[in-house]
This record gives sequence, structure tokens and C-alpha cells, in this order.
Amino acid sequence: MSSRDDADLSGAPLDDSPTPIRPGPRYDLGGVLGRGGMGVVEVAHDTVLGRDVARKTVLPGESFAARLEREARLAARLEHPGIVPVYDGGKDSEGRPFYTMRLLRGQSLADALRAGGGPARRSSLVRHVLDAAAAIAYAHRRGIIHRDLKPSNIMVGDLGETVVTDWGLACTLDEAARPGPRVGTPAYCSPEQAAGEALDVRTDVYGLGAMLDEVLSAYEEEDTPEALRAVAARARAPRREDRYPNADTFAADLLAWFEGRQVLAHSYSTFELVGLLARRWRAPLAVGLIATLLLGVVITIGVF
Repeated sequence: MSSRDDADLSGAPLDDSPTPIRPGPRYDLGGVLGRGGMGVVEVAHDTVLGRDVARKTVLPGESFAARLEREARLAARLEHPGIVPVYDGGKDSEGRPFYTMRLLRGQSLADALRAGGGPARRSSLVRHVLDAAAAIAYAHRRGIIHRDLKPSNIMVGDLGETVVTDWGLACTLDEAARPGPRVGTPAYCSPEQAAGEALDVRTDVYGLGAMLDEVLSAYEEEDTPEALRAVAARARAPRREDRYPNADTFAADLLAWFEGRQVLAHSYSTFELVGLLARRWRAPLAVGLIATLLLGVVITIGVF
């Protein structure tokens, strides 16, 4: 092995000696990142692996303990770049359950919305909704629904990544198929969720639509693309039969808008179709126009 292989990219030699496992707690706790009705999330330093993580600990209460353990197990089943990964779980010195996960650096989509910005910034926020939909579609394929989709539960990382967090209200599709208590955040709950009825993946589709609608509300009214409003409206249809059947089809329609294709949820006028065609073929049309102008110059020079 060369000396280059024995060094990291900074040129410093790598330490191959095993990390000592010291007695006492594995995690050194830092500041509080957030509090909820069930637990608290803190920064923690993993003394074994030498990295900072986020640690969620339950508040006192037996029912909370069971819910936190359940949340950790469900979230651990979801291995997707758009879903916060679970690292470890256990009980602290007081016997309270906890689990650790990736420490996300960035801001929530809710904070990003409050920060405002120009058209390019707002378009990037729509892209985060699309990325969140892809992560939720994966969770649905794994048999899990989130039930609490809202901008404050979507993290926008410093590297531009989108991560869906807070799976505290998540449940399996089999469990959701049975009527139960009302859960979720009222402003983002589907009608069937608010009524305590049986749920399916279209409940999360409603939450995605509610988030998209909130992002679009940051636009100036006259600048809001009608096709995007149609996507949000279909996802938020009061009757679940009128919504997108799943998060995959919602994401596909949203992606179509980004790629300059027709959005299935929107009925286009002739004028809009022409504009859509011009937008999609902008580059080839520009090249053709330039070529035509150059040909005209050449012909003119040849004639004279």
C-alpha cells in the first residue's frame, strides 16, 4: 500500500487503531434541537464512533415510551436518501427509551418558506416537495404511511438534499385500514383522517398537496403556474377517489411540469399548449432561427 493510501485527502496519516470503548454512557449530550408532545431531540456526540448525531428521547409516560420504540422500528425499516436514517436505539440511565439518527444540518421547509425569495428560489421549494413525494412513495411501497406531512417535517439540508423527518405518527397500511383516533396536524389532515376513518396512501397524497399549496402561496398570484395549482388541487381533493391514487402518480405529474410536459391534472387552452411547446423546444427553435438568419446573410452576400 502506498503512502498516499495511508493518508486522507488532507495529507494527514490515517489512524487505524480501534476506537476505545470507554465506560459510562455512549452519548455525550449537547443542546436541544426541538421538543414535541412525545419527546425531545438533542444533539449528541457518539463517543464510540466519534460523530455527532441527533438523539430523540421520550418524555415521561409509559404510552410515550411504547410510541417512541415503535417510531424507531418503523423508521429503521425505511432506507432511502430522502428519509432520515436511524442509527441506534436503547435506554438511557433513567430507563427511558431513545434512538439516534442522522444529525441534519439545514432548515425545515417551513423556515425556507418564511425566508421568501425570488422565482428561482420558489421553484427550488417546489422541487423539495417533489423529492419528499419520492421518499413517501418509497415508504408506501414498504407498507408505511406517514400521517403527518407538513413543511416543518421536511428538512432542506445544507447540501440541497430533502429529508422527510418525524415518523412519530407513522403506521403500517394494515393498521391504517382500520378506523382509529384522530391524529395529525389539522391544517394538513385529509378529511378522512380528521374524521378518524380508515386510511390509505391517499391520506399522505393529501398532505403532499397541502404542502405544495403552501409553497405556491408564496408566489405572486399572477405568477403562479396554473398547472401547479391544478396538481395541488387534485392532491387535496376532499374525496379521496378524486385525488392521485398514490404518491408516485403525484410525483410524476409534478415532474412533468418541471420537464415542460403536459400535467395530467390541468386542462390546457390552445394558447397554453403553444406556450408549452415553445418552452419545451426553446433550444432547438433558437438554433433553427440562428441558422436561418445566417443562411439569409450568406445568400445576401452571394447575391451582391
